[in-house]
Parts: sequence; structure tokens; C-alpha cells
Amino acid sequence: MKATHKATVLAAVLASLAMFFWGFILPREVTTLRAPPSDATRLWRSWYGDRKVVMIIVDALRWDMRNMPSLGGRGWQLMSEAPTTTSQRLKSMTTGGIPAFMEIASAFDSDEVVQDNIITQLLSHNKAASVYGDDTWLSLYPSALWSHTAVFPSFNVWDLDTVDDGIGRALPEVLDDDFTVIHFLGIDHAGHRYGPRHPEMERKIRETDEKLAQIFEQVERSGSPTVVWVLGDHGMTDDGQHGGGTELEVQTVLHQSVYPNSGLQEDGRPDMIIEQVELVPTIATFLGIPVPYGNIGRVNRQLIKQACLSCDDPVEELMRYLTVLDANVKQVMKYLSSEMNVQALKVEAEAAAGRLRRLLASHEEDPQSEMGRRVFLAEGEAVAGIFERVINGAASSARQEWASMVPERMYLAVMGAALAAFLVCTSMTDPCGWLLLAPVVHALMLTSNSYVVCEDAVCPYILTSLLIWFACRHRSVAFMIAAVCSYALPLVVSRSTRSFGTHVLKPSLPIHDLHSPLELLYTVVLPVAAAGYYTKTSSYFSWGCLVLRAALRVAGIAGVWVQTMSWVCFACSLYERNFWCAAGLFSGPRGIPAWCLGHAVHNVLARNARLLSATECAVTGFYLSWVLFFSTGHQTVLSSIDFGSAFIGFTHLHHTVQGVLLVGFNTFSSFLTPSFYPSHRLSAPILASHLVLFAGALLATAVHRRHLMVWEVFAPRMLFGAVVGIVASVKELCGL
Repeated sequence: MKATHKATVLAAVLASLAMFFWGFILPREVTTLRAPPSDATRLWRSWYGDRKVVMIIVDALRWDMRNMPSLGGRGWQLMSEAPTTTSQRLKSMTTGGIPAFMEIASAFDSDEVVQDNIITQLLSHNKAASVYGDDTWLSLYPSALWSHTAVFPSFNVWDLDTVDDGIGRALPEVLDDDFTVIHFLGIDHAGHRYGPRHPEMERKIRETDEKLAQIFEQVERSGSPTVVWVLGDHGMTDDGQHGGGTELEVQTVLHQSVYPNSGLQEDGRPDMIIEQVELVPTIATFLGIPVPYGNIGRVNRQLIKQACLSCDDPVEELMRYLTVLDANVKQVMKYLSSEMNVQALKVEAEAAAGRLRRLLASHEEDPQSEMGRRVFLAEGEAVAGIFERVINGAASSARQEWASMVPERMYLAVMGAALAAFLVCTSMTDPCGWLLLAPVVHALMLTSNSYVVCEDAVCPYILTSLLIWFACRHRSVAFMIAAVCSYALPLVVSRSTRSFGTHVLKPSLPIHDLHSPLELLYTVVLPVAAAGYYTKTSSYFSWGCLVLRAALRVAGIAGVWVQTMSWVCFACSLYERNFWCAAGLFSGPRGIPAWCLGHAVHNVLARNARLLSATECAVTGFYLSWVLFFSTGHQTVLSSIDFGSAFIGFTHLHHTVQGVLLVGFNTFSSFLTPSFYPSHRLSAPILASHLVLFAGALLATAVHRRHLMVWEVFAPRMLFGAVVGIVASVKELCGL
């Protein structure tokens, strides 16, 4: 391809991606307006006094983990929203808003919150807040906003105890501040490292339960009126990951205890499901501060009723709830009126507010009449129902408005990506170009969410079929060996969950965790045999690789990484320009079996490439890249990203770039595999394959933009397809 041709293709890819995002995810301007004090705020203070709130966040506390003895088996189901990353959930739990889907990028480097929120409202009303545990809080809210802080590095997911033990040492005897945040991380890190069924997870749940019991005792001894919440910010998959929107990831727990009334309360409505955005107006009610300006949540009646120490009278309870709810509705309507058209809901809310004023005036005239009380209860419940419907409708409208899309731009982007693939195909002269029909059909099938879920099984099938075809056509034992290795590649991972469109795979266990002869075969025997095969070849026989093999064996047996040896091996791989060393190193011990088998397949193809056409080599290499991607434990879902790889060679996250580069290489290194054919003949067909799949991912997301699974299946697949398309374009166009 000529230089101008390459530049045109790359420009078309980038322009298509920009156009698609311009139509798919419209930017939303963040308001910095603050909610002013109101009469309702003063009433709240008179009702609830100087009540304190202690919010204990147990990171990744899944719904099925709620049966801790300290919680008495009680709790409500708390529903979060995608993306289920910690920083986005904390923003939602303090602002009452909905962070955008694309804000998941800030999981590495959380930005300071500029919207109105609980923390700044506390400060402006001369109330104190403190935080203990996860240092993400200080990334969102600077230390100047807190009266006390004791936070610890949180991103090392292999460290299960530092944060939790630090909380135990740092907590004072008496929690004096008006609002105290305690954020445990051990369960989340145990999930990332071991999964939810591992003995280490059982240990962390047991230790967390003991720490919760100590905090409950501490609050009870203080005698101060306090509401204690124990909740999760999100759940986790059966692989221990999170980030997407599956049921296991969005379902978590909320437990409320009220002191000094009584420790463990009856749930009242045990089947109640609480939305995470409902927490903010409820906390504001307890603390007697205005609800943050950008909140779209509704104050939760059951929570404030349980916390009310003098709400035995149903009329008094309903009157307080209506007063709080009226202020809540006005706040939501004021905010959303500046964002979108909610005139119909606003008219309905104003009519209900008028009914409420008349009802209160009528009740004041004769508060003791039995008939008057019955009328008040009936009419008041009707008004409350209208208010609740208005807020729920406004929140639903906001979600739809903020997820609005421009399909014309999206389809224009699909046409641009298809044009880029066509431009590449025009430079091909290979008579076997018809083989590109395989990626074309693959791309079209991405419009099926079931196909996307099972894509990890389809790619090995296609690769193995191609290799068997080559073996039969050329009567080659080498191709048959490669077919056997490619068939074994998916077997080095174990399926751990399949639910709601996500299909998370987990790499095989390291040597010290093996439990069956079959796992021993997949994890040890096949990789060692493959390593023995390709170590004898000139492309892999070198002193650096021998050192790497020895280090990897030690790491596999010990179950740990030796930091110094890791960097020595990486330096060897760079010195010898051996990609496979670096890929094996940065995939971690659990990805080594797949890279061993993958290199065996690659080596066979490289030695026999003269028997194949450029297109045959390109399509085979294309599917080998995807099979390696899936076989190293990755999936086209956000929750499969291995953030632990950011610490390979490090003990702490020193810079955001470190995390992005290491996690990025760990995730997408399979698409950087060296060519086994003269690059000037191979670049066009392999690039065409990637661009066709890129266009297919864009098309699937555009077609299913209103599909139930768009954010769980199609949007993540599009994001991965976009990154792979750019990586492949740069690699092939630059001749890397």
C-alpha cells in the first residue's frame, strides 16, 4: 500500500470512530449550581435533631454475601447502575446523579467532583465529615473538605489487608463527626484475585463481619443518635470482576441500624428494592442539609420511617414524609427543567403541591378528629403517590435524554469503517481473497447478542477448521499439530459464568492451585511440551528466553511474581526483540499456557507460510489473535479487564500511564503478534479482516442502540472492537 493510501485508511478509521461516538454518546454538561437552604431543611433538623450518619461501604458486597452475623441476616437489595466501577458509584452515592457510561475511563484516575454533593453541603452548613479506607475518596473530594482522613492505596488488587487493617488502627474511639465514611476493600480485592468462592474470600468476609460488629458496639457505646448504613457500592461476577451491568454486578446490599433506639431493626418491607440514587436525598434528610442540586433520586420512605424515633403516629409519619417529598420534587424539577423538557411532570407536581397545601391547612383546623385523620391519610397517600410517580418519571426521562443518540451519525460512521475496509481490499491481488468472507460473515453475526456471548467458542472453531483444511490440502503433519494446539487453546481457561449477555472466562489455575489431572494436563504438560518444541527453533532459542522460562516456572510453582526477575526478563525480551517473551511476562503466570500454545501454532505457520497465500495467512493470523485474546482470560466485556496487571513489576501504582500501558498491553497484546509472512503482502488482508470486524461491531451497536443488552453486550463489544481496529491499523499501516 502506498503512503497516501495508508494515511487515507487511518484517517477513515479515526473519523469513523469519532463520528460514531458523536452520535452514540452525546456529551452532557455538568452543572456546578448549589442547592440553597430551604424551610424543609429547618424542619428536618427539628425532627431529627443532631443525628449522625455512619456510612460503611463494603466494596463489592454482593447480594448473596449479606448473611453476616453482625447484620443479623437483614438488609434490603440495593441496585446500582452500570458502569459498576468504584469511582462512578461513589459519585452517584454523593451527588444523586448518574455518571455517564464513558466515565469508566476514570477508574484509573478519578477526577474531582464539581457537582453539588453531600460533602460540600455539609461543609457549607458547618458540619464535619471524615473518611477512612479507600483513597479514591480523596481523588473525588480533596482533603480540605474532611475534618479527619485516614486513607490507604486502593488500586493494588492483590493486597487484601492493608486498607481494612488500616481502618481498624485509624478509627477513633468515638465517631464524633456528623458524617463518617468507612470504606473496606478486602472483599473486592479478594474477588479480583481469587474469585468469590475461594477460601481467601471466606476469610475476608469473616474478618469484615468482625470489624462491622466492633463498629456497631462502638457506636452503641457512644450513646449519640446515629444512623449506621452498611452497603456495597456494586457487586461482582462469579469471576470476581465488575464494571458491567449484569445482575450480579448491580445487585448489592443496604443494611440500616438506628441508635440508640435499637441496634438491629426489622426490615419492615424485606422485599423492597432501593435504587442507589435514593441514598443521597435520604442522607440529606438525616443530616438536615439541602438535597444536592443535581440529584434525581427520591427520598426513601422506609429508611426515614425506620430512623424516626417518634413516628408511631401514622398521621405524623405521613405528614413528615410529604413535607420531605415535596421539597424533593421541587429540587428534582428545578434541576431537570434546565436540562430537558419536563413541563408535563412539572404541572402534575404543582397540582399535587396545591392539594398538599390544602390538605395541611384542613388538618390544622381539626387535627384530632377521627374522620379528619382518615381523610388526611387517604388524601395524603394519594398525593405521595403522585409525588413518587413524578420523581420516578423525571428520573426515567433523564436517563433516556442522557442516553439519546443520533442514528444518522452512527450509520455514517459504519459506512466510513466499511469504506476503509474497501480501500484496503482494493490493494489486494491475491486470488484467495474470497477467504475474507469468513470475517465478513463474522462481522454480520455480531448483530446477534447470543453470537457475541459465544464468540470465544466460535473463533477457535474457525481457526481449527482452517488449520485442518490446510493439513488435508497439503498433507502436512505440521498443520495438524497446529490444529491440535489451537483446539487446546480454549481449554486453558475455565468457564466461570454466563449470565445476561456476559461470558467471563478465567485463566487456568497456577500450579499450586491445581486440583485434577485434567487441569495438570492443560496447565503444565501441554505448555511444557510446546515450549520444548519451539525452544529448539532458531526464532526462540536464546539466553534471554531461557532465563524467562526459568523465572516463569519459579513464578508458577511459587504462585508469586519475583519483581527483579520480571524486569530482567523484560529487558532480555526487548534486547532480543522477542515479542513472545514480553507477552508471556505481562500476561502473568495464568496466561503463560495460552501464550505457549499460541507460539507453537505461530511457529508452525511461520515455517510453512510458503505453502499458503497471503490472504490465507492473514485470515489465520487474524483468528489466532482473537483466540489468544480469549484464551488468556479476556472477554469483550468491561468486567474481564485484568487491572491487577498494572502491578506486574511494581508494588504500587506510581502513575496513571503505568496502569494504562500495562493493562492495555495485557489486554490487547494478542493483536500485536509478529507476522509470519512477508509483511508487505500480509498487511492488506489482515488489516481488511480487522476493519471488517470493526465495522460489524459499529453496525451491531447502531442497529441495537435501544436493545435491552446494548450497554451489557453491544457497547462493550464496540469499545473493544474500536481499540482493536485502531491497534491493528497502526500496526499494519506502520509495518510493525
